[in-house]
Amino acid sequence: MNIKKTKKLNTSFYSFTFIALIILLVSIYISQSVLSVIMFLAVLFLFILKDPGIGYAGWIMSYGFYYPIGEAAGMMPHFILFPIIIFTVFIQFLRRVKFSFPREILAFCIVFAIIAGASLLFSRDPNQSIIPFVLIIFALLTTTVIISSAIQDDRVLKLMNTAIVFSLIAAVLSIAIGDGLSDIGRAGLGGNVKKLANIASPALVILFIHMLFLLNKRSSLFIYKLPQKPTLLLFLLSIATLLITVSRGPILAVVVSIFFIIISSFIWQQGFFSKVKTFIIIGISLVLVTIAIPFIDTYFTNEQMNRVSLDTWGNNPRWEIWLGALSQLSSREYIFGSGLGIYRELELLSGHSYYAHSVYFDTLTTMGVAGATALFVLLIYLILFCIKTKNIYGIGLYILTIWTYATHGSITGSIEFWTFIAMVFASCYIAKTKASTT
Repeated sequence: MNIKKTKKLNTSFYSFTFIALIILLVSIYISQSVLSVIMFLAVLFLFILKDPGIGYAGWIMSYGFYYPIGEAAGMMPHFILFPIIIFTVFIQFLRRVKFSFPREILAFCIVFAIIAGASLLFSRDPNQSIIPFVLIIFALLTTTVIISSAIQDDRVLKLMNTAIVFSLIAAVLSIAIGDGLSDIGRAGLGGNVKKLANIASPALVILFIHMLFLLNKRSSLFIYKLPQKPTLLLFLLSIATLLITVSRGPILAVVVSIFFIIISSFIWQQGFFSKVKTFIIIGISLVLVTIAIPFIDTYFTNEQMNRVSLDTWGNNPRWEIWLGALSQLSSREYIFGSGLGIYRELELLSGHSYYAHSVYFDTLTTMGVAGATALFVLLIYLILFCIKTKNIYGIGLYILTIWTYATHGSITGSIEFWTFIAMVFASCYIAKTKASTT
């Protein structure tokens, strides 16, 4: 499978594109008008005509603003954002881009789609499961086209990495202008703490890896050659943004991810000085966090940071929520689940009213052992692929994704989960091809 080398880049075009998208996303957050959403989509589609890779970047940026977009448009955000991918793929077809899908990805998608179909067929309420089924199919299609596009042109993955960081900037500007940052308490985007945390955490991890790559003179993860000082400033911004969410799951996910990034870096990087440089990055990160926590807790979060302390974790009700849902399954439903989108109904029967708070438990209860097994086989294959290709970027983003969505999201609603999985797969194929050509 051939991967095109990054073409000569028009950085002025990309700078203009991302600045325009930031302004439009901020306007959506502040104005909450349908017109602002229409303008965002119209401008993004114009940029896609110039470069289809922008479609994938705009896609991941827009999902950070999922709830503000939905509130502004007055409808389910997925059906506003799906046309971004559809239009991107359409333009790629017009340009005769040859999609090449890895066999293992195709095999998983076919198997998982069949299981999703069985879950729909045997659902407690098939009518309620139709839209979640459509979301699953679209998530699988999106995963395959992202992987194929990034494999064909590694610029796509760099654009998506860049978009994640610019999405962080757009989120911070939106909150600063729309809500104000002083004494904000637990900050959220459109009132949703998790969405802001899920913007900041991948940006933080990617920037951390980029700093390691800069010190070891490896190629940039971004569409730009982002130097050390701007990277450090953005890294500090991502730390501060994550901390003001006071969101325990993403904070812990980042800590675990960075731990595995460091371990991988020590094992796979050659030379004494490379390891010394890694220690420098670790030291800088620890100093920044140590300085940031008391400052942010005093001036921004109204001293809510103690929520993250270890002695508060025992009060987490998630196990009770998950076991309550599982207890409502009949013996037959353990095979293909209770039906896509039925999780909340199970919770109501067990005396709770929550969404799944876990991609994996949602899969187990709504798609049964069959769906959960297929998903875990994919995830095990992916981590082995990361290890085989010595992919530090892949390891970092993989651990972050797996850990974050263990305590957050749902299999049908968390499209970002599938997007990050696609990015990890693409990075492994790129690393594999580069290793075979050197």
